[in-house]
Amino acid sequence: MKICVFGAGAVGGNLAARLAQDTRNRVCVVARGPTLDVIRRNGVAVETGGQRLTQRVTASDRTADLGVQDLVISTVKATQLADLARAIGPMLGPDTSVVFAQNGIPWWYLIGAPASGTPSPDLSFLDPGGELARAIPRRSIIGAVVETASSVISPGVVLNSSPNHNRLLLAHIDDSRSERLEMVRQRLLDASILSPPVPAIRRAIWQKLAANIVTAMTILVEEPTSTMLADSAMKTIAELLVREVASVAGVHGIQIDPVLPNAEEVFRRHWFSGAAYLLRNFTPAQKALMDRGLVDVAELGSQITLMELLDAVQQRGALGIAMNRFHEKYDLLLTPSLPLPAFEAGREVADVMKEKRWTEWTPFSYPFNLTQQPAASVPCGLTAAGLPVGLQMVGRHRGEAALLQAAVLFEQAMGLSSLVPIDPCGGAVPPAG
Repeated sequence: MKICVFGAGAVGGNLAARLAQDTRNRVCVVARGPTLDVIRRNGVAVETGGQRLTQRVTASDRTADLGVQDLVISTVKATQLADLARAIGPMLGPDTSVVFAQNGIPWWYLIGAPASGTPSPDLSFLDPGGELARAIPRRSIIGAVVETASSVISPGVVLNSSPNHNRLLLAHIDDSRSERLEMVRQRLLDASILSPPVPAIRRAIWQKLAANIVTAMTILVEEPTSTMLADSAMKTIAELLVREVASVAGVHGIQIDPVLPNAEEVFRRHWFSGAAYLLRNFTPAQKALMDRGLVDVAELGSQITLMELLDAVQQRGALGIAMNRFHEKYDLLLTPSLPLPAFEAGREVADVMKEKRWTEWTPFSYPFNLTQQPAASVPCGLTAAGLPVGLQMVGRHRGEAALLQAAVLFEQAMGLSSLVPIDPCGGAVPPAG
């Protein structure tokens, strides 16, 4: 497949390097200035997961040099799309797909949009003079939502700090399916770029916008999400902004899922204050005999105020309501059991991580302690090092019977009963029985 990434910045560089690993792909990039010079000389490089991936790709600032492509992925900002409209012609053939991977409302949003009963807004400023609409046939346009944490270290070199979470959600702008789209999604998947099916691309765009509101706030205040949302005033502002996004989307016929409360902070206030209460009558000498982590948690819990705890109780209720609404549409929620393989016993966190507490590497478990939902971790395979990998299944409140039935069916379908993990002590592992 001939693939051109138009724009070799953070997102484009990451996608180009990953796609170029597959020898079936002939990847080229459109770049300019110092970035073009570096890529021509050294290739495009991505630093991710402690490794550096460098791939040689054809690079030019002239699309005529690159010729007709099977797939063009535009990663330039909206303000640069006019340049793409004027340059893309030599790359377009009758079957070329053009993916627009950008944040915000895209220029093509109203093309083929379903009627909402509300007058359509004037979005002509997103395509001044209609240059994009004239240059790119409607059949070629593929909508996208990009999810990756990438930044440019230097021209031609990208830092991807989310090695296990690079997603490019794709859909035709009329939400139809096609073999061409499925082939593109498979090539992305083969390059470790997740691309699950998207039933409604405009809804996915609005959902990303709601999440971006919170992300933008963290950039402004220079704090991580958990710290920012622990401040009641900032949390209120975030909720109001997200509610406004949801309201505007609703007017135009798009219903988006709520952005859930910060489950980590809610859990921390419940768990830490509970530990403080549990250890309140123990003497310092007795505490010295206890697990140091538990004692530290109790000390932190003793600093949580009554108002903070009551606020957490309220947020716990909101989380439960949100999950009840989720299960009105879905029987089960599937997540990884953990976001990382097992590390050495006796440590609260893995060496390669920067977290201070175990709650920071168990994001898929404690939210459902808060909502009192049944969950089961089912073996689904082994890592290359022989460590177990688990799939977590979460059922609706009081839905234990359906959850257990699903877990049994999954185990039978996977046929993993003969698999056993490595013995961490190096001894013989008894066969599975």
